[in-house]
Amino acid sequence: MSDARVVKRYANRKLYDTRSSRYVTLDEIAGFIRAGEDVRIIDNDSKDDLTSVTLAQVLLGEEKRQGFLPLETMRGLIQTSGESLHQIAGQLRDASGKVGERALQVFRRGDISGLQKDVETIEARLAEIEKRVAKLEK
Repeated sequence: MSDARVVKRYANRKLYDTRSSRYVTLDEIAGFIRAGEDVRIIDNDSKDDLTSVTLAQVLLGEEKRQGFLPLETMRGLIQTSGESLHQIAGQLRDASGKVGERALQVFRRGDISGLQKDVETIEARLAEIEKRVAKLEK
């Protein structure tokens, strides 16, 4: 059985955390995720998995507060029906999976001197992604 924190979404859009037996906000769900918890959001009536939709709402809230994506980038993503977003997410997942696991091992050993190469790898990947996004914006 999964140890994911299950949050039920009701028809009135309220979110109910089954672990703590109380209603929660999108900000609290973001906090669970930042703390490293596995969170699943399930429609109470249909039992559909609404996790990705709810996390998109969390990101939208972050965008409202901090503005982390340039307007032209968002327009480009919409114009390409999100295809480029899937490509970018795939590249980030590949990079973070490989580099992130190594970083975790390094931190466990207490030796952070080897992380410079990992940071450079991430920076190079990010630069490539930024080039692709710039192309999409044109």
